[in-house]
Amino acid sequence: MTVEWWETFFDEVWLEGGFGSAGGEAPIEEIDYLWRQLKLRPGSRLADICCGIGRHSIPLARRGVEVTGVDFCADYVERAKMGAAGLPVVFVRADMRETGLGTGAFDAVINLWTSFGYFADEAENERALAEWSRLLRSGGRLVMSLVNRDGLMAHFQRRRGDARLGWLLVEDSEPDYLTGRMTSRWLWVSPTGERHEREINQRLYAVHELVQMGARHGLDIVDAHGDILGEPAGREHVHMYLTFAKA
Repeated sequence: MTVEWWETFFDEVWLEGGFGSAGGEAPIEEIDYLWRQLKLRPGSRLADICCGIGRHSIPLARRGVEVTGVDFCADYVERAKMGAAGLPVVFVRADMRETGLGTGAFDAVINLWTSFGYFADEAENERALAEWSRLLRSGGRLVMSLVNRDGLMAHFQRRRGDARLGWLLVEDSEPDYLTGRMTSRWLWVSPTGERHEREINQRLYAVHELVQMGARHGLDIVDAHGDILGEPAGREHVHMYLTFAKA
């Protein structure tokens, strides 16, 4: 049976060189943005899909949101549980396409850090979005943050490097214009000099593609921002935040 890249990519290396270098919990400015866009309040029910170690789930739970975090990586789920003691948050291991959570059980859903477009079969990516729509009550909201294909290609660099907290990252990327996918080969060098190599292949989306996909599953676009300041998403933005409302 073929093992997909996303089944093994998210390990200790990504945790230390990825999440770790991002500084632990999400910045308060991003949490404030989600609070506004999702119209949250204490007692709101939120599903964090691909929650990782709880970078967003935990600070939202501290504000009184009842959070259910979902991630495929069992190790990350356990780490998230350890960091959330005493808070109104539950973490479960599940596939984003079939969470096992209740229909219409949530006021809000989030999917952040470009945790979408993993599957080689485009129908499976759309199946994931349909699942998140199923979780929302009527009037509930979804926020996705992910790479903006048009912005990325306008500023495309085949090779880029970064260094944070003692880790060195070199990323080589190759776009496929026929499929809209990007293959990226990542090399991490740890603070002790250990080399770790990974490869991912992910579908990248333009704003209008996700707007159309959402509409097919009862999700109406509310805002398409290029940053948490609320600037309209455009070619000058490599990332985007999309807010949808469930019909």
